[in-house]
Amino acid sequence: MYLLAQLVLLLHLSYTDIRYRRIPNISLLIFLLLSIFLSRPNVLVASTLFFLVLLLRGLSGNQIGMGDAKLIFVFGVGSSSINSALRALWLACFIALFGVLLYRIFKGKWRYSIAFAPYICLGFIISR
Repeated sequence: MYLLAQLVLLLHLSYTDIRYRRIPNISLLIFLLLSIFLSRPNVLVASTLFFLVLLLRGLSGNQIGMGDAKLIFVFGVGSSSINSALRALWLACFIALFGVLLYRIFKGKWRYSIAFAPYICLGFIISR
């Protein structure tokens, strides 16, 4: 049941990020509460990931949205270890890079912005 609820929320987060380039805070809050109550929360992993993404955000000139940083924090709460969380984050970045390159090949132009939430969700799902 938890996995079904998680999947529905991930689909919702991905859709809203693709459609509106926003990740609703209420959806993140629901996902956070599910992660806290149905798994062993790991605040150290979540905080480490959050600060890593904030550092990347600053280095990239705010190209990574705060919704993406909060989503990564929520995934970090449910992660079992820092290694699995970092593996999932690197996988999300690799999938996003692959998606951007495919877009460039088939559309012939670069995207100004990408919805990163679907890639984050895929990275964390695949790494589990």
